[in-house]
Amino acid sequence: MIRRKSLAVFLSVVVVFAMACNAATVQAYINLAVQIALQVAQLAGLPASSANVVSGDLTQAETLYNSLATADAAAKPGIVTQIDAVLTTAEADMQGIFALGHIASPALQGTIRAALAIGITAIESVRTIMTGSSAPANPVTAVARVALPRGVVPEKARMSPKQLKDLYNSTMAAYPQAKIK
Repeated sequence: MIRRKSLAVFLSVVVVFAMACNAATVQAYINLAVQIALQVAQLAGLPASSANVVSGDLTQAETLYNSLATADAAAKPGIVTQIDAVLTTAEADMQGIFALGHIASPALQGTIRAALAIGITAIESVRTIMTGSSAPANPVTAVARVALPRGVVPEKARMSPKQLKDLYNSTMAAYPQAKIK
């Protein structure tokens, strides 16, 4: 009996620790996506508030994700579906920054598309952690990834927030004002 209780306590601690690690990683990806949206909006000549919609979407997804821990089993599939829908909206809003910018320079267009692809990759990473599944292939992101330095971002391996940030900063080499510290 004592062994079962010890095992139950141990498993509870492991689950809480895993949730905390996932929450920190989710927060790092969200922060990166919001920073990219903000920097790209400003580089495109848009007000910083243009990135607020992406931030709002990701905050809503994070709130839903946090509610999963206390939700009963019957409610969890519905919450996961809501998270998926909000993250799809966040990706569309991230792409919308490009459309709002009306950028004339082809070089700047390519750089912004690549930067947005990195931001969307961060959102896709959040989706994988939150829902346990990947999004269907995003054709806009797939096309934009070709513009990234050294070719296409690997599809199978999820890059860490730091790796994505470094990739973003190398993509923005010609625009130092848009780099993330």
